[in-house]
Amino acid sequence: MFAFQLWREFKLSLAEIYALFPSAERVFESEQICILNKISKQDILDTAHKIGGTIKIIEVVSETDIQKCIVSQAIESEWKFHYGFSIFGNTKSPQTPFVKGGEWNLKKELLHIKKSLKKENISSRFVNKDFKNLSSAQIIWEKLVEKKTDFNIIFTPLLDKEGLGVVYLWKTIWIQDIESYSQRDWSKWRDMQVGMLPPKLSQMMINIASTNKFPSPSGGGVRGGGSIYDPFIWLWTVLIESLHMWNKRIYGSDLSDAMVSTSRENIQTFILLHLFALYLYRHLFPCSKAMLCHFTMFKQ
Repeated sequence: MFAFQLWREFKLSLAEIYALFPSAERVFESEQICILNKISKQDILDTAHKIGGTIKIIEVVSETDIQKCIVSQAIESEWKFHYGFSIFGNTKSPQTPFVKGGEWNLKKELLHIKKSLKKENISSRFVNKDFKNLSSAQIIWEKLVEKKTDFNIIFTPLLDKEGLGVVYLWKTIWIQDIESYSQRDWSKWRDMQVGMLPPKLSQMMINIASTNKFPSPSGGGVRGGGSIYDPFIWLWTVLIESLHMWNKRIYGSDLSDAMVSTSRENIQTFILLHLFALYLYRHLFPCSKAMLCHFTMFKQ
């Protein structure tokens, strides 16, 4: 099973996830988390780069003993063991298992784990600042995904056979590339009077609305390859994100000649900057008699 940490507009995040993985089994959803089953890890990783409304994706760990799981992994570490923790769900539920004093406490658990690691002569450091959930920036900076040491605990209202709430221990397998979004957002020409559309929201709009869904190289999931038309191009964010998601044919229009002209120039610049990646894409996924990229701009 896999869990998706949702963006603040969680309903849009859920709609996007269900559009991208329509055959997956829905296990649980809340304002923070969506849990899916019967979906392959490879399909998720193939699709993750084009998901705008998911902060991170985490995979279930078989062990239910938190300390045992972390200590066993720390023993294999060659250097100082850096790790982090985040919790989701209602920790105050009386049906929640292994809770002492009526509430699961992140600070106490982090200190207890550090003490357990010290008994095993393992040098360690948890990276949670002020004993709070980790941000995307912290996870990326500490390289916790690469180290496989970003742990997550999810409390759910689902009940097991003993009537206790089901609790999942997870490891993060993917984190959203916030730097890439920032670069694409701030590198474009801006007009504060026109308004701005965030790249993440643009991706979500494309994923939810798209009916052109192509199989990923692993045989499931989706990848780009369709056509996108934006009738109100504004600052061309939707079209740029469409290209970034490997949709090869894009079309745009606007009442403003200035918007059409600026969008054409900026898209040409984007293509030149990413020409090598697009070249590789064409050779990895060739399409007979198809252009590498085709875009059309016209005034309404």
